[in-house]
Amino acid sequence: MFRAVGFVAIPNNQNRPACEITVFRGATASRVRRPSWSGDLTTARSYRAGAALRAQQSANVYRAYVMPSDVLALFQRGSVESEVVVDPDALRDVSLFK
Repeated sequence: MFRAVGFVAIPNNQNRPACEITVFRGATASRVRRPSWSGDLTTARSYRAGAALRAQQSANVYRAYVMPSDVLALFQRGSVESEVVVDPDALRDVSLFK
């Protein structure tokens, strides 16, 4: 759906990144390769806690890299939380982040 619509940003004054970016995701091991990531480590850590509670199993923070063309959307909520919607097949070097 995002590919069909094109790059989306809220607020609208955000541009697609110009170079590869680092993204983080708090998730259980079975839900790592999903489209919703964050550019903010603190946000990913808070999602890790929620993921662990929902799944009733351990969750971790993962780090990956994504090229600008694979960033499908950016959503900024408040002053810190940021969501980066990516093509999960295009994530590079997904690894556990300590």
